[in-house]
Amino acid sequence: MFFFTNFGKTKLVRGELEAAFDMVGATLNVEGGILGVRASAVDSTVNISAGIVGDGFVAELGSEINIDGGSVGSSFHAESGSVTNISGGDVGNFFDASNGSVVNISGGSIGDVFDARSGSEVNLSGSDFVLN
Repeated sequence: MFFFTNFGKTKLVRGELEAAFDMVGATLNVEGGILGVRASAVDSTVNISAGIVGDGFVAELGSEINIDGGSVGSSFHAESGSVTNISGGDVGNFFDASNGSVVNISGGSIGDVFDARSGSEVNLSGSDFVLN
């Protein structure tokens, strides 16, 4: 299922948005339920406080992703021009911060592989970080 939303606000509280949910110029609040695999956001804001976001999420140019709860699957891609803020919740294995992306981490947990590519900006704040 391809769902395309322009310049609107959507709240996911329960239920499921199937694979390949694409957002352009939108706001999505994930407060429960399931956002399927391969979702992407362009020039959008995604706030994740509960629920599940599937594998392969892509934050593209102009997007701000705020994760303070819930669970985000593996293979998260922060592309150039995106900002990802992680203050809680769980992010799966293989987080990729591309050249030109900004990632701010102040809490939560991230899986086994975090790749901060040349030209990305990764900011860690707080204490008690554990690296395996």
